[in-house]
Amino acid sequence: MPQCSPGRPTPDASVAATPATPERCARVQRSAAASARPAPAGRRRGAIPDCPAVAARRPAASATRVRAWRRLWRGVWLLPALLAACSGPQGRGGASAAAPAGSATLQAPAGTLLAYEHTVRVEVAADRIGARVQAVQDACQRARFGDCAVLEVMREGGRHPQGSVTLRVAPAAIEPLIALAGAQGEIAARSVRAEDLAQQVADNGRSQARLSKEYARLQALQQRPNLAVADLLAVAQRLAAIETELEQAGQEAAQHRRRLDTQGLTIGFQSDGGSQGAGAIREAFAASGGIVVDSIAVVIRVLAGLLPVAVLALVAGVPLRGWWRRRRRKGA
Repeated sequence: MPQCSPGRPTPDASVAATPATPERCARVQRSAAASARPAPAGRRRGAIPDCPAVAARRPAASATRVRAWRRLWRGVWLLPALLAACSGPQGRGGASAAAPAGSATLQAPAGTLLAYEHTVRVEVAADRIGARVQAVQDACQRARFGDCAVLEVMREGGRHPQGSVTLRVAPAAIEPLIALAGAQGEIAARSVRAEDLAQQVADNGRSQARLSKEYARLQALQQRPNLAVADLLAVAQRLAAIETELEQAGQEAAQHRRRLDTQGLTIGFQSDGGSQGAGAIREAFAASGGIVVDSIAVVIRVLAGLLPVAVLALVAGVPLRGWWRRRRRKGA
């Protein structure tokens, strides 16, 4: 490489008339030492590629930039693996750690009237939700773990598929049904709620006793021989109303007894995080065609809106251009 010497002109066209003096070469060396990236030759005023310090620093700076780019690309490629490693324990181990442990069957203490309602949420693969709902439903209908009645069954597809089963079961069947529901998934949440029915049962009992007494008195009154026909009709109507009220009170008492002897169980099934991510990707690919069509439609609308403006500009531009040319000729 040619060395910087006094009286030799620089190859830069902008400084061709300025000789490469030792003082100028020293200034360039100091500038290159102070800057992390030396100025490329021929692009900045005052750059002298013939100086030895500048020429020596260029390979080192290039090697540094190459190593920096390699480290950056290596980090970019490792980022998805790191994200997968971080999300894996959270999606699997975290859910299993947060899942409540199976509890013993709850029984109302002696002297209390408590009705228990259990709610369980199970996370399972999206393609297994229907099978798990059907398995719990079949086990209940066949009384596999004891007395059981299916109250409601729900299944929902789409991007976030889910399902649920609402049951009325014997207390001893609660834990086996929950274990069956979470056999191929994870129990993400579980809660138990108790409702005190003591006041409702007491009110219903008093209402039944009052109606029974009134019914007995009216029956005795109806047996009198000297009772008028109008009174007989009024007594008969009242007896019919009391019979209806007694029947309703009996049904309410049977419902209370059923809630006390059995327990409610609602099992909800939801897809796990991995299934939701795959479903989102599939949905994005499925919607890509519609997005392209919508974008083309928007472009067509914009062009259609600009077409009248372009025609008007063309019509008005031709006379203006002729007027401008005539004006320039007159000025010349």
